[in-house]
Amino acid sequence: MGWCKYYNAGIFEQVVANRDINTHTVCPECIGYVALEHQYYGQRVWLDRIGYEPEGPFLAIDTAPVDAVITNGWVADVDWRTAQRWHMAGPVWVKVTFEKPWRAHYEGVE
Repeated sequence: MGWCKYYNAGIFEQVVANRDINTHTVCPECIGYVALEHQYYGQRVWLDRIGYEPEGPFLAIDTAPVDAVITNGWVADVDWRTAQRWHMAGPVWVKVTFEKPWRAHYEGVE
């Protein structure tokens, strides 16, 4: 758990182009991109914000230095479209999970 920030418009798309990643083949069900610590590169993840249903999967296609995590409480950056959808004006608190959260499995079930 920690702070989630976002990339400006077009930055993740440039990362995809620079790394020659075919995201439609790698993760056709992914709804966006994230940057995580380097050991999670290529993973599918879900993000759980307080007060909202978990979202995902997101594809981890960029990385950040470990010192960002230690000194700033950072855990992820999301793509611009996700930031716009979430109405982000600054960092938000998220939990990163690597399996589809239970709540998301049973949408609409009480």
